[in-house]
Amino acid sequence: MFYLISILYCKIKLLQLVDYINQINQKFISEKTIDSRHVAEIIKNLVEDRLKIEIYHQNIFHEYQLYGSIYIVIGVGTLGTTSLMGILYYSDLKLAGLTTCIGYIYYTFTIFKISQEYSDTAVLCANAVFSLKWYLWDVKCQKLYLIMLNQYSQKLKVPLFYFVDRDLELFKRCFRTSYVTANFLYTLRQKNNSKQ
Repeated sequence: MFYLISILYCKIKLLQLVDYINQINQKFISEKTIDSRHVAEIIKNLVEDRLKIEIYHQNIFHEYQLYGSIYIVIGVGTLGTTSLMGILYYSDLKLAGLTTCIGYIYYTFTIFKISQEYSDTAVLCANAVFSLKWYLWDVKCQKLYLIMLNQYSQKLKVPLFYFVDRDLELFKRCFRTSYVTANFLYTLRQKNNSKQ
């Protein structure tokens, strides 16, 4: 649960940053003259805010990387298989197996959905920075803007197993694989029942 709250906290911080960037953009549009010191200070604050979010992101996701990976392995390996066997083979355990399957799928979907929303919010934040009216600034501030663009163009993804991003596409692939496996086991069961 702490993992989900941490992802939501990062998402809220990114949304606040997007709102702040949009307010700054509106302010720059309405002003006739723009002070380069003021712009440099704003860019510095934006880079520092993004770095704070990124450091929190790295600390949380590297700390809980192993726990998330173990949850997926145990869930897919143990809970999925036992509940599937309960559904397919034992009529007394069908409801318990089905309930366990649905609970696991719902909780896993929630984790993947929130992770996808977090990654999408990071992209939204980068798009807000890209849409700033940088061409109204002087050359020094435009150079600072390039540094800020470099910082914001780095994607904030939620990793799984250190090399796969946790998003809805991965959830769909896992769910399809589970469905194919369940159909295969069900077909084997039907063939065994027909032979007896």
